[in-house]
Amino acid sequence: MGTIAGLGNLAKGAIEGDAKFSDFWNNPFSVAMQGINNWSETVLPNYYTKQEQNDPWYTNIFTANFIGDQVIKNLGFAVGAAYSGKLEAGAVSKIMGLNEARQAFKGAVTAAGESLTNPNEILGALKSGDAFIDGT
Repeated sequence: MGTIAGLGNLAKGAIEGDAKFSDFWNNPFSVAMQGINNWSETVLPNYYTKQEQNDPWYTNIFTANFIGDQVIKNLGFAVGAAYSGKLEAGAVSKIMGLNEARQAFKGAVTAAGESLTNPNEILGALKSGDAFIDGT
């Protein structure tokens, strides 16, 4: 949502003649989400012991603070980045015609002449030396 709002914010700035690159991340949706994040940090703080603050990070891996404040809080970013990357990769592959490159592997056959179409079967047959790519 932030990306879409940011692009809209950039377009609005370009139309009005005062576009700045920071308009992309400084859009109303992202600002509102950051406000919620700041509020939750204030209302629901994580309290660390001196030992947790001073010890190396790897000694605190299984503490509630590490799991809650470092892992779970950042999990949303990781999931969002993964879905965003998948969406962008799909769009880029369509634009660049990478699907035609995948079609080249449809000619894979085993040494016995059996046609292979499943990528996992092709990979397994190639690893075992029982396949070749016909005409590629």
